[in-house]
Amino acid sequence: MIKLLIAVVAIALAYWIYRLKKQHFFVRHKSPEPVITTLEGAEVRAFLDWDTPTECLRDDGLRCGEQFRAKQPPDLPHSERCQCEAVKLFYTSAEVFQGTSTPTSRKSGLGELPGEVALALRLLLLELHDSSIKESFMEFWERLGAERIPKEWQEPMRQLLSQTHDGLHHTPEST
Repeated sequence: MIKLLIAVVAIALAYWIYRLKKQHFFVRHKSPEPVITTLEGAEVRAFLDWDTPTECLRDDGLRCGEQFRAKQPPDLPHSERCQCEAVKLFYTSAEVFQGTSTPTSRKSGLGELPGEVALALRLLLLELHDSSIKESFMEFWERLGAERIPKEWQEPMRQLLSQTHDGLHHTPEST
């Protein structure tokens, strides 16, 4: 009798486990794939040259759109010398939030610049515009150093920055 009871319990247990497996109770679910969404927006791109206005340099690289901090791009053109353009862009959420997006090439007075070189030029131009220190261009160049600029771009950028320095520090009495 005990053997019969053990057999019935074993069959009932086997049937119960079979039903649970059919209901996917024991199935391990794969970890969900991350959801990649596309972020749509616009990016302000300034034409980097010796006479680029300060407000253009400040807004260069500004990303606008529904998912970005700035919802609307600034009114363009900034001034009569402004050559900025608002370029449509699409990013995946991974590019934005994980920092995998790379700077894109830019138009400039030196031609098409790689993204990193354009960023360095923009920062140097901003430094020249914002500098309250009255110094010669050579002092400025030595103070900031050229080590963050690739070798092939150092001389053209030095000439462009020198022209910017001369344009900013040109006074009517010096002519």
